[in-house]
Amino acid sequence: MIKNLLLGILLTSSTGALFAQEARDYRTIKNQEQSIDITPYSSEYSKLKIPQNNPTKDGGAETIFIGTSGNIYTILLEGNNQVDYNPDLNAVSFIHRKDDNAPLNGVMQYDYSTDGGATWEVNQGPLSPGFEDGTITNVGNGLRYPNGVLWAPEGSTNADDAYIVGHGPALSEGITAWGNIFEVSSKLDGTNTSENYANYAPTFMGENVDFHPYGTTNVNGKIWSLSTQINSTEDAANDTITNQVFYLTRGTFNDETFAFDYEVMETFTPDYVRILDETDNTESNFVQNYSLTWGPDGMTGYVYVIGSEISELEYTSVPKPIVWKTTDGGETWVKRVEFDFQTLPAMQENLADANGGEMVRPFFTDTDCVVDSEGDLHLFSHVLSGFTNDPDSLAFIATGLETQFFYHVRTMGDTDWDADIITDVINSDAAEDFSLGDQALRFKPQATRTPDGSKIFFSYHKAFGNEILTSADIFARGYDIATDIYAAEKNLTEDTDYEEFTFYQTMSPVCIDGGECFQYELPIVFIEPGSDDLSSCQHVYLYGAGFDDINFDPSSVEEANLEAKLSIYPNPSLGVFTVDLPNDVNATVQVFDITGKEVFSAANQSTMMTIDLSTQCSGSYIFKYTSENALRTESLIIR
Repeated sequence: MIKNLLLGILLTSSTGALFAQEARDYRTIKNQEQSIDITPYSSEYSKLKIPQNNPTKDGGAETIFIGTSGNIYTILLEGNNQVDYNPDLNAVSFIHRKDDNAPLNGVMQYDYSTDGGATWEVNQGPLSPGFEDGTITNVGNGLRYPNGVLWAPEGSTNADDAYIVGHGPALSEGITAWGNIFEVSSKLDGTNTSENYANYAPTFMGENVDFHPYGTTNVNGKIWSLSTQINSTEDAANDTITNQVFYLTRGTFNDETFAFDYEVMETFTPDYVRILDETDNTESNFVQNYSLTWGPDGMTGYVYVIGSEISELEYTSVPKPIVWKTTDGGETWVKRVEFDFQTLPAMQENLADANGGEMVRPFFTDTDCVVDSEGDLHLFSHVLSGFTNDPDSLAFIATGLETQFFYHVRTMGDTDWDADIITDVINSDAAEDFSLGDQALRFKPQATRTPDGSKIFFSYHKAFGNEILTSADIFARGYDIATDIYAAEKNLTEDTDYEEFTFYQTMSPVCIDGGECFQYELPIVFIEPGSDDLSSCQHVYLYGAGFDDINFDPSSVEEANLEAKLSIYPNPSLGVFTVDLPNDVNATVQVFDITGKEVFSAANQSTMMTIDLSTQCSGSYIFKYTSENALRTESLIIR
């Protein structure tokens, strides 16, 4: 089975009054007759509550209601940094759109905490007062898809000195395109507000240029952002430079105007493989997403584009990382030598062979990134299997797989890469067919690092025992740079009010080191949606979710990994159970009735098995898993 992926990125423009509101799912061209048309969450089931503060600190994760937005189109994208943690201030911020009933409104607001996320000031602002009151006249229906950064003067540890800085795309007045980047800022107390709408396109491109900033961050007191033009003309037939140029901008605080002055520091132009759309005979560049990231030294940074570039390698027609690096604080950038990701053992051993027999072709999609203490780039990517090696199959992937994977892909020095699987995920065929209104549910891979870059953490949505991602928890894993040890997978929202009810999580690029509940706490915001994608949603901060140093101890990791990898569902059942198993050698699975009689036995030869006890009587049974290093028992119940 194959699936065709739609060219371009999620925010490709279209004409019509609602194009700015209804972002497209770039990953899939769906067969509408086969899509599952379900709107699962009507308003009567919503948990939407009034924002509140002061959670009970019991050592586990708590959910805190922060700001609200008019719909979910404020938090969808992997490349945006909506959450930011500033270690010098112990402050957390979140930028979002205002919850307003006005049609297609896009006023920017923010929430912030100055005590590590324990208590919050919510729905602050507006950050865009000129747009809200109508004095800004060159902006159309609103501001969207924001990035937010906490900034303070060098050496300051006082949150009273801090600014919230926002970047994102803004519509042009009277033009059906994203013609501006909004650049807004204010002190956390709402004073010194600054509002600017920029267009960095060359003059020959005119006003019809779409800009979407990703990866906005604060490094060495500067605000950095990476953006690109999506369309160059209103005439799709002449649109030949989609995503062709990426602009790296740097903002410097102006002590006289109390605002940031921005300049383009570098442009990046990949040499793309082009894809033909036979429906209208147009061509475009195949780009999944892009972002930038910086290391704790403030000098080492990376820009990457997940796209298909012309190459002499055996496989060119799949999207993969195209990377540039700086070691002098962004003054000069060098393109990294192209790498053949299909040669990595973790790819060869787990991805499906292309076209049922060729070498695997890793197909990178949703990605986030960080840089460690050694200056290496770490990508956290949802990786699929490319279908064939024919350039005409650029947008095709192999589907019908039991699982697909989140990979931790990292540089090793100047030329090499390595990769490990973080976790398997549900077959995304089913997940993408299930939507919230017009938006498919997303796995949202996110990455963060400790302030010193010694540890890295990955968070993502996942649901156990369900082939369709109708709802999910937020899971996470950690990685220790020095020891090369991974912390076992951890369900961060288990036993919270939102267990199996989290959507579109987003995480700060830097995490908390020395939290109240865990040594390493992950600043994460997710949403509780309304009845569909265009209804008001509640933003929820996950306070006190994280890891301790013991989670990186080898014995602890081994025990926790067994716990995480061994799951049985449904339980109770009518007699048929599915078991997710560790990939252990010389392991056996047995089931005993209450008299001790063995009623099932099998060797563990795969990571999933079915236990059929439908011929047995209803009642309780004992499941036993035995390997060279572990023993675990569970109760099974047949109805």
